[in-house]
Amino acid sequence: MRRFLYPSALAILLCVWCTAMQVTGNWHLLRDHWQMSATMVLGSFVAGSTPAGGGAVAFPVFTKVLAVKSSDAALFGLMIQSIGMSMASLFIISRRIPFYGTVYRWAAIGGSISVVPAVLLLKIPAPLPKLLFSCLIFAFGLVLYWMQSTSSNEPGTLADDAPRFSPRQRLHLLLTGMAGGVLASQLGSGADMLSFIVMIVALGLAPKKAIPTTVLTMATISVAGFLAKLALQPGEIGIVWHYWAVSVPVVAIGAPLGAFVLSKLPQQVVVRWVLALIVAEVASTLLVIDLTSGRITFIAATLAVACLWIWFLVHCRKTRTS
Repeated sequence: MRRFLYPSALAILLCVWCTAMQVTGNWHLLRDHWQMSATMVLGSFVAGSTPAGGGAVAFPVFTKVLAVKSSDAALFGLMIQSIGMSMASLFIISRRIPFYGTVYRWAAIGGSISVVPAVLLLKIPAPLPKLLFSCLIFAFGLVLYWMQSTSSNEPGTLADDAPRFSPRQRLHLLLTGMAGGVLASQLGSGADMLSFIVMIVALGLAPKKAIPTTVLTMATISVAGFLAKLALQPGEIGIVWHYWAVSVPVVAIGAPLGAFVLSKLPQQVVVRWVLALIVAEVASTLLVIDLTSGRITFIAATLAVACLWIWFLVHCRKTRTS
């Protein structure tokens, strides 16, 4: 019965979506906002197959190419991932793709706690969200590059089985999830990348098992943020409803497809694919955004904090290994 979990959910979702579009007479939205649907073809595939999430595509394209406000792009990320990542999670569970349950539970709890007040109360002024996203994904790229260069030289360090997590490690996962929830409220993603960094750098876990873990984590946090916005500030969703409506069927198929491809591809192929996306995103930021002295200071400070955190994770791993 488990193998039919995703196909059944997909059939129900598509029936509900088609009925809603027909009853509300909104089929014209597919013509008016086709760019969003097209963006999420790639974005949803990335969401299901990489630890960068769909935000690695959606947020930069929406804010830099389609001129969507950063706040709307971030909200769209949460709303659409509540569909795409959730469907990918059902696919992962139905196909028995392995993931780290302890990491998921603690990171998802932390992220769900923090994303609700952050999505309702926190507003970062433009263009800082774009710069913050580029800094985050650049630091994430450094970790991926480090993983790529060391994993082949350190056999056995990326364990196939999760260790027994100490109370301190569980607290670290909880705090990582909380930080990721705040980032997700402003960028549409973040908890997936942060939890992946902790799993790889601090805990030395297997990347192919860590990526499905980030999918489930981001799905839970996205649903929490979306429901909070829907329940307490529905009037602020506005035009994002249209972007979401035209993208629902795309991500419901694309994200699980990405998860399926991930389970078949070698790790190095996935890593190189993500690194290429990161290079394109960071380069576009340098070309599009006017880098004033204040913004350069913001970038330097953000990267410094990220590097210090990664150094701390490396120290934690060495302590754990010894």
